[in-house]
Amino acid sequence: MEKRKMDRKSSVIGGLVIVALVGAFFIGYSLTSSNASVSLFGTCSIDNINGATKVNGTWVSRLGIPLVVQGWAADRVASAAPNQALVELVDKQDRVINSWQGAFTTARPDVSKAFKNPFMSNSGLNISLGKIKNSGVYSLVLGDINSGQRQLCVVPYTLKINP
Repeated sequence: MEKRKMDRKSSVIGGLVIVALVGAFFIGYSLTSSNASVSLFGTCSIDNINGATKVNGTWVSRLGIPLVVQGWAADRVASAAPNQALVELVDKQDRVINSWQGAFTTARPDVSKAFKNPFMSNSGLNISLGKIKNSGVYSLVLGDINSGQRQLCVVPYTLKINP
């Protein structure tokens, strides 16, 4: 196997990317402690799922229970709160099982303050997922429809639906 030499410019750029990602992690982490998730484009958190209980880092519910996701997202690329939200339910094989649309309209002054950006004051979301049809363990992904449905971030907790 041939080893590739890294030139100085690539090394510096790689180092800056790592510093930026570590810095972004601490910005997101300070907002809601361990609920926050950071990706290349955004920071988000699911603060609550009505109809589910958090047990050891997993939201747990059962079939037939309507679920409502409450949280926030901040799109660092746009330097503003996203407008139209996309929530995706993703299985262990990375398949999107279902998706829901809503709006980021809930007042979140804590997010605006943390990012020092008054335009992020309405970055909260409250989206009804209804009743999940199949039991299983899922990931939740938040996206911004207005920016081509790009992924803002994957929520760090899983959602387990029991039969």
